[in-house]
Amino acid sequence: MQNKCEEYINCMNTDIHPQEVLDDIKSMVDKLEDSVTEGESMTKEEARDAILEKYINCSKESVYIKTGIDGIDDIIIGLEESSHYIIGGRPSMGKTALGLSIQSNIALSGIKVGIVSVETLTQGLVERLASISSEVSTNVFRGGTTPTQDEYHRFTNSLTEVVDNPNFVVEGTTNRSITNVSRIIRKMKRDHPDMRVIIVDYLQKIESTNKNAPKHNQIEEVSGIVTDLCKKLNVAMVSLAQLNRESEKKQKDDKPEKPDLHSFDGSSSIEKDADVCMLIYRDRDANIEAQSPQGWTERSIFTGDSERQSVSNLQAGIIVAKNRDGRTGLGR
Repeated sequence: MQNKCEEYINCMNTDIHPQEVLDDIKSMVDKLEDSVTEGESMTKEEARDAILEKYINCSKESVYIKTGIDGIDDIIIGLEESSHYIIGGRPSMGKTALGLSIQSNIALSGIKVGIVSVETLTQGLVERLASISSEVSTNVFRGGTTPTQDEYHRFTNSLTEVVDNPNFVVEGTTNRSITNVSRIIRKMKRDHPDMRVIIVDYLQKIESTNKNAPKHNQIEEVSGIVTDLCKKLNVAMVSLAQLNRESEKKQKDDKPEKPDLHSFDGSSSIEKDADVCMLIYRDRDANIEAQSPQGWTERSIFTGDSERQSVSNLQAGIIVAKNRDGRTGLGR
């Protein structure tokens, strides 16, 4: 490069046309830029071989990781590594419960899965995992009630399973910065190279590196970093996210409005970054009615369905609103 620059300076005293030297310098700069450009570094031939290997393995054993939730697996088949999945829901609609159910199902199937939460500490996560696995509500142990002997044994056995089973990796933190969350995620994968799924709870509560930036810019940064991590670490990333109040509006028939891709709270970058977006569809009034003295509700989010529901079997739908490589739809 230095020689070419000197040649350009001295070209006025030679027969070399300045434009020819300048073109050579531009060509060298282009090659230099190409050498430092960040890319996937995969040729078409390598891509072909990877695709063929993927589909050959599909015929033997599915590369998709089943969530254990039929309403989800029936539509998206399962989770795929290097893909970012978003589960959106309003507060108290079951985002964390669904995320922990997915973790429990996957871990008990023999696959290592981690969860990082900035909302619930490790003790709370382990307690809820044991409750989900045993199907014993933690409310049984609260408010002065006494669990039955069967409930106690089921819960304690599940608690031991969660603690002793290495496929359950749990990390709660009070440091909500994206820098800390990223460090925890990278350490999880480093300590457990066979980990295939990581769940993040939840996106809008993670703090950006620039707290003075507009909220949508902060969320955009957090979402982008988490998406990049799932590609770099080759894990299926399941991020929980909050929906805005607009998603709870009622339709004319008094059914809840179905949330859509515009329902994410704070920034549209969440749905743009995701490979798959799933939205929890539930009737808050049905939940209130089921907890009333009568103890049940017949409110239904599904057309033509009016079965009586208690709090323990309250209807919930999962709307797959975006699926980059497959179909969308409503599961239950």
